[in-house]
Amino acid sequence: MSADSPSLVTATHLHVHSHFTLLGGTASVEALAQAAAADGLSHLALTDDHALYGAVAFRRACQAADVQPIIGMAARVAPLDAQDLDDGGGAGLLTLLAAGPAGYRSLCRLSSLVQARPDRLEAAAAGLSWDALKEQSAGLICLSGGRQGWVQRRLAAGDRAGALRYAGRLAGIFDERAWLALELHRPADVPLAQELVELAGRLGLGAVAVQPVYCLTPQERPR
Repeated sequence: MSADSPSLVTATHLHVHSHFTLLGGTASVEALAQAAAADGLSHLALTDDHALYGAVAFRRACQAADVQPIIGMAARVAPLDAQDLDDGGGAGLLTLLAAGPAGYRSLCRLSSLVQARPDRLEAAAAGLSWDALKEQSAGLICLSGGRQGWVQRRLAAGDRAGALRYAGRLAGIFDERAWLALELHRPADVPLAQELVELAGRLGLGAVAVQPVYCLTPQERPR
C-alpha cells in the first residue's frame, strides 16, 4: 500500500509514560520523540502519572523530531461505590489529553490537586474526586483507562450496570470528548472489548484502542 493511499491508517499512541512516571516509565522524552519519528508517527502523547514535569521538554523534543506533541496525564479517579475497590485494582485510571491551552490549564490544576499535597502519594492512590474532575474538565479529552479504568474493570467483573454508571458519568462530564478505551492483550479481552464498543455506541461515545507504553525495549521491562 502506498504512503499516499487514502485508505492508509496511521496509529497514534495516546497512553505513553516517560521516566517522569516514577517507578513506571523508563524512556526519556527525547527518546520517545525520536522513536515516534523513526516509526513514522505523526503525533505522540505524553501521559505521565499525575504529573506534567516532562511537558515542556517533550514539546521541544517532538518539534525537533517533526512529531506533533499531545500533552496529557494519567490520573486515578475514586470509585463511585467503595465496593468497586474489592477487585484489588485501586482507584480507576483515566487518560486525560489537552485539546488546547484551556485543556493544559485544566491538567495543571488537576495535577496540583495531587502534587501540592504533603501526602501526594496517598492522594494519587486514592484518586481524584469526581467533583474535581468535573470542575477542571474544560478543554480535556478523556479516555476511560482501558484495563485499569472503571468501565472495563466493571465489565470484567460481570457488572454491566456498574460499567454503564461509570461510562455515563464520564459522558456527563466530557460529552463527546469522552472515549471508552479498550486494550487487547489476551483472548479473554476480546469479548470485553466487544461489550465496551457496544456500551460506547449505546451512549453515543467513541471507542478507542490503547496500548500503554512504559518502555521502548524489552530489556527495559521491570523484572
